[in-house]
Amino acid sequence: MSPNVLTTHDDFALVDEDLKKIYASGIALISSKKQINEVLKAIAESVLDVFKADIVLLHQYDQKRDEFMAFPVTAGHVYQPEFVKRKPSQNHIAYEVVREKANYYAEDAINNPVMSRKNYPLTEGTKEHFIFREKVLSSAAILLMQDKEVVGVMFIYYRRVVRFSKEKKYLMDIFASYAAIAIKNAREKEELTKKLTFSLARIYNIRERIEGPYSVDQEAIILQRVLDDTLDFLDENRCNFAEYDPGNKRLTVKLASKLYQDLIGASWSVEQGITGYAVRTQKIQYIPDSNQSEHLFRFADGKIKGFHTDADKDVKSSFTVPLILDNSVLGVFQFESTNLDGFSEYDREIIKTMTVQAVNAIQNLRLLREKELARRKISALHKLDNLIGSTWKLESAFEYIIKTAIDLIKSPESKGRISIIKKIDGKSYLVPDTNSGYPYMKKMISLDQEKGITRLAVLENKTINVTDSDELWKKYYITMIPGMRSELAVPLRVRGQSIGVLNVESPYPNAFDKEDEELLETLAGQAVIVIMVYPFGEPHLEAEGRMSYLGEGFFQFCGKSSAMRRCG
Repeated sequence: MSPNVLTTHDDFALVDEDLKKIYASGIALISSKKQINEVLKAIAESVLDVFKADIVLLHQYDQKRDEFMAFPVTAGHVYQPEFVKRKPSQNHIAYEVVREKANYYAEDAINNPVMSRKNYPLTEGTKEHFIFREKVLSSAAILLMQDKEVVGVMFIYYRRVVRFSKEKKYLMDIFASYAAIAIKNAREKEELTKKLTFSLARIYNIRERIEGPYSVDQEAIILQRVLDDTLDFLDENRCNFAEYDPGNKRLTVKLASKLYQDLIGASWSVEQGITGYAVRTQKIQYIPDSNQSEHLFRFADGKIKGFHTDADKDVKSSFTVPLILDNSVLGVFQFESTNLDGFSEYDREIIKTMTVQAVNAIQNLRLLREKELARRKISALHKLDNLIGSTWKLESAFEYIIKTAIDLIKSPESKGRISIIKKIDGKSYLVPDTNSGYPYMKKMISLDQEKGITRLAVLENKTINVTDSDELWKKYYITMIPGMRSELAVPLRVRGQSIGVLNVESPYPNAFDKEDEELLETLAGQAVIVIMVYPFGEPHLEAEGRMSYLGEGFFQFCGKSSAMRRCG
């Protein structure tokens, strides 16, 4: 990597600090009551400051006319400003960005044909293209779009080589969303701008108001804020948020306005209702006359067993928005009105903007959590290495491994245990050795029986990750702890053979992902090291006792008389 490339040894801190800076600038921009040109100038100056650029050009675009408006607003030192003060021609890269609806990044702008435009005719009166004229080495062209309306293109130029990392692009995208909102706000009515600013400010600052480590509850705080603030803006009182479970293909109400509090916990198939249709199509559904919708169902009709309210019997229109992150539906907001065509175009724009920013806030929380988890994993493994080297207490090491697993997996309220294969009366059992404290987890599982996820992981010698809608769960799961809905089991292996298992369970469906699997596999390896080291710190423990503890799988590879020598 070139020594001139902008980078950092602490990407986590960089993203977090820059996000705060961007949030502060963004709120100031969208809250501005200045005229559009002043807003554009403020955006360009903010970009110059936040991203340490040398030049920023901001072109305002009129989507209805399909043309750029006047000449761009500039910030930074331009060597030949007279050539910048003109509208872009049709072969300008700004038009290409709009047509493709894609951002462009060039770490080597001179040799990038798109950014340099060296294969295109020169603008009248110029001898060189902008990149060469202004001695630009790296550049980015960022589309400014609010919902589906393109409002401009922002060019960020550097007279040094810059690496456009994933984090830097992410930050530029966030800033671009603020800039697009600011531009659009400046074009709209003052009353709408004030309300939009008030509502968005709460979402943008949500990170500041959340304290303590990440949890699913923080996401619920964001969603509740969206629900409450949007209803305040609309002057309505009917809304619910239903979480989507892709495993069971069901929607379940998690949050609701005061009028709909009795509906929390109600669940229905994704094949039912306007909300289900919104999830299946991943599209917003505006129903100006609810009685004309083939997908309508009302809680007042008693179609959802155990849940009934008369609050929706007079509903005449609805606006339903699925929340989509990384092409997956998180859930769906449904706003309802007792008026026909109860949501104006402005109302719908506000709802869409609020929900989009909710997704952005959730994405930001998850990104920060991933980075914090990476740091904590390294710290935990380092501590475990020290623990293995400094203590002969197997129980302490196992307890720390389970605690680490529960702390670092994404699903809250999880329980875990380590079980070892032991022979009892000639039969092999998985015997719980150490667990997270729940009494039901002491039950032994015979390897000869037909059920048990941990048993399956040992016999098939592979990681098993299941949720309560999977066939494996229905066929093999044994209830050790009431209310669990997911299980992840990883075999403890010595030279390829299972001698035990490390497993965790969660009360949430689809609780564990690939990263959780990799974490548990790493910790399972550490558990094996602990098992192998432990007996040699206990000189009084006879070989037969070690065999009983380590399990027959371990000693198939290490004969009794030479176990200490060959496996130590």
